[in-house]
Amino acid sequence: MAELPTGTVTFLFTDIEGSTRLLHELGPERYAQALAEHRRALREAFAAQGGVEVDTQGDAFFFAFEEASAALRAAEQGQRALSAGPIRVRIGVHTGEARLAGEGYVGMEVHKGARIAAAGHGGQVLVSEATRIASGRELRSLGPHRLKDLSAPEPLWQRGGGEFPPPASLNQSNLPIQRSPLVGRERELAEAGALLGKERIITLVGPGGSGKTRLALQLAAEALEDFPHGVWWVPLQALRDPELVLPTIASTLGAQRELAEHLAGKRILLLLDNLEQLVESAAALAGAHRHSHIQRAWSGQLGRHHHRAPQDHRRDRRPRRTSRDDRRLRSDRGPRPAVHRPLQLRQRKVTKLLRRLQPPRRAGGSTLPVRRLTR
Repeated sequence: MAELPTGTVTFLFTDIEGSTRLLHELGPERYAQALAEHRRALREAFAAQGGVEVDTQGDAFFFAFEEASAALRAAEQGQRALSAGPIRVRIGVHTGEARLAGEGYVGMEVHKGARIAAAGHGGQVLVSEATRIASGRELRSLGPHRLKDLSAPEPLWQRGGGEFPPPASLNQSNLPIQRSPLVGRERELAEAGALLGKERIITLVGPGGSGKTRLALQLAAEALEDFPHGVWWVPLQALRDPELVLPTIASTLGAQRELAEHLAGKRILLLLDNLEQLVESAAALAGAHRHSHIQRAWSGQLGRHHHRAPQDHRRDRRPRRTSRDDRRLRSDRGPRPAVHRPLQLRQRKVTKLLRRLQPPRRAGGSTLPVRRLTR
């Protein structure tokens, strides 16, 4: 392995667009052949410009370059090499101060480069402001974009021609940027993510302060690419009048028409926070939902309406945190929060609400089930 560049380094990340879909379309054998050819073509194109391979995982590459202009040339050559094949990759390029640790790089600059790549589309090369300045190249401005886990908007630029959808950033979202990573909720996040791929409505329930909103916001941020018309957080905790629910949602979405008309034909994820205190709005909300053409809508019921039930029905869905998680919690969030006793939640109002929000019955079939993820 060649020696990794130090000092100011340009990082290049690649990722295959729609790899799972391609696997189904091509079949295992043809996909394996296409994947091997993709790896050969990219390694050859990047090495020709002096790139050093830092890491490869599955269908993704991470290369480092001493010169920003060389990284951009490599990205262009790589895209040309793949243009005739079935695989399309998104490429992100960012320049920053390198911090070596072991056999690779660590630090926020690496993280930013990966986030820039993840915001792109197959066949596209996204470039950071730092790389544009360092390379001196003329690039197409895509404007500032909020990227997941980054505290400030990042100006993005496109290298090369081609028309692509807007970057998959948080611009099509109002999700608040979190100041610390989500710790100790990997299992719940994976379970809720699996449900999000199948159900139209999901509810998260649990005692106050157990982290429902934080979990829901993280899940929503990770689902941005699946909802091209946006992921929207609608906090309802300040409302007391059910008549204000639909206007609040419409205002959050920037709707200039009736909410159902605004939603028609769009694929949107809605995160409704503290909806249970406004159960009376369910009928109107269900009407807007049913008359739209949203492929999926997710309502996160995140309130504190709970009730103790007999002991044999109590379940504690909290994962056990490791000592490493504990240290991260203390470091990132201050004192560790008090542990709540396990509760089995009986939610007659919430259950009634979710039934009213159910989509209409399919022709000759059943309705989509409502799932409950209980902590």
